[in-house]
Amino acid sequence: MLDKINFFKKLSITQGRHLKIIKNQIQLFPDKKWKEELKLFKQTKLKYIEWVVSKQNYHKNPICNIDGYKEIRKNLNKNNILCRSVDLDFIVKENPIVFSNKQMEYFEKKIFIISNNSRKIGIKYLIFPFLENSSPNNKSKYNKLILLLNKLRKNISKKLVILIETDLNPKKVTHLIKELNYKVFINYDLGNSSSNNYNFNEEKNYFKFVKNIHLKDRIKRGATVRFGEGNANFKKIFNFLKKNKYKYDFTLQPARSNCNKDIKEIKLNIEYIKKFL
Repeated sequence: MLDKINFFKKLSITQGRHLKIIKNQIQLFPDKKWKEELKLFKQTKLKYIEWVVSKQNYHKNPICNIDGYKEIRKNLNKNNILCRSVDLDFIVKENPIVFSNKQMEYFEKKIFIISNNSRKIGIKYLIFPFLENSSPNNKSKYNKLILLLNKLRKNISKKLVILIETDLNPKKVTHLIKELNYKVFINYDLGNSSSNNYNFNEEKNYFKFVKNIHLKDRIKRGATVRFGEGNANFKKIFNFLKKNKYKYDFTLQPARSNCNKDIKEIKLNIEYIKKFL
């Protein structure tokens, strides 16, 4: 059962949300300020962070460099923060690299370094966002995705759980997990689902494979907005979660503040969630 106290004790937030928006990017690894952000967590009282790997500054991200885990772990411990998941956001921008036979080996090497650092930090989930530019939206991409994920699952630590986030429709998501022999699981994004206007009654069919949920609100076919101002039905999904007594992990992915008051924006979104628990 979703208990309000326990829910907020393990609530995570995507990296960068405590800082002013950088280069007009709603989500970007804050390469110059990632240590500074960890100090700001005391203002929102959150204990978990979801690390972000961006294409724009990939090589400046310690989790992408051999033995980078040492610097990350040191700063997490210093601020009493835990890291449960890594969002491999660069994948969304990597098309056609992700599905290119010539560069697949290079991609796998990148994942291998990230996964090694993740394991040593104590991270649980690697989130692969195969959506938008990297959506497996045709037969060729779909088949290559299955081959890739099966290969990665064999080559990275069994302590890490691969989560796929995708914009495929509910039936195709269920079929994909089946084809992966139920060894890969799902990161469900509430905002992206509402933006695509998917029917939650159909999505419920694959929720036994969901491990982590991105809490986000979006306008149908549009931008991310403050919780309650978009098409995401928070009441419906939380009623479902409570009724079925399933245990999930949750990550806040709220819209950014329009006036550089991002910590206040986080707190407003947290208050909105409270009424559904």
